[in-house]
Amino acid sequence: MRDTVLRDQICLLAKSLFDRGLTHGSTGNILARTDDGGLLVSPTGTSFGRLVPARLSRFDANGRLIDGDAPTKEMPLHAAFYETRSSAGAVVHLHSTHSVALSTLEGADSDDFLPALTPFARPSAQVLTLWNVIGPMMFRSNGFKRRCSKRDCRCLG
Repeated sequence: MRDTVLRDQICLLAKSLFDRGLTHGSTGNILARTDDGGLLVSPTGTSFGRLVPARLSRFDANGRLIDGDAPTKEMPLHAAFYETRSSAGAVVHLHSTHSVALSTLEGADSDDFLPALTPFARPSAQVLTLWNVIGPMMFRSNGFKRRCSKRDCRCLG
């Protein structure tokens, strides 16, 4: 798929997520793998309601920013995700109000964080786990290297 088509699709998806209230402000990221092994990434500090295709961050297959605005500050985390999941074509990472609220619950089963409440709740989806990330941590993947100093960041994954 050509980069221009992929850029347009990313922005269309982002606007849909924003319009439906699934993300707000400048929270969340969308990343998609390009045909040449690079990545297109939503830039840092941008609203999903106003993404501009030409301003998406473009990385080559070696992890070097080659075009567009500065990428998300969470790029090392996303690069590590892609490195460990070679078949993943895209990642949509949201900080929705409900998932953030759920991640603060004490005593939740972190191995099956959102249990199926009905027989049809999870017919083909994987079990959702809760990761505790305690900083500082170093993420290193595909040329991205960054120190993360967030403390007790809880992530659904």
